[in-house]
Amino acid sequence: TAGMPPELMQRFAEQLARDWHATVDEFLHLQVRGSREATAALESLQRALREHGEAHPEALAAGLEILRTADLREDARAVKTDTLVIAGQHDRITPASASDWLAAHMPSARVLVVPRAGHAPFLSHAPEFAAALAGFLDPP
Repeated sequence: TAGMPPELMQRFAEQLARDWHATVDEFLHLQVRGSREATAALESLQRALREHGEAHPEALAAGLEILRTADLREDARAVKTDTLVIAGQHDRITPASASDWLAAHMPSARVLVVPRAGHAPFLSHAPEFAAALAGFLDPP
């Protein structure tokens, strides 16, 4: 029921300490791997980093630590609003099973798995993502 396997989190932490540039690059590739539009989505992410500046290694390490230690599963049960959980079929960071678990444990949630999408379907499958979101926000 976890997102990223602990071993992968540990590997990212170790890589981050050795070569944070390479770690960010690998993370970006994981965001889009398996997506139909992987190249375009990766270019979009890389362009955003260039335009907005590189991350600080200390902030990246702190973020990884939060991801490693935070467990909000019990909090998910308290979410009472309608929720659309969107997952990518080929997400290498958060498996679709984690999204299924999340939707199953929230009182008013449903899950949408975007076919051929990685971790960032809002980038790699923007039209499908927007249509699903519009349909959720303004149902027929």
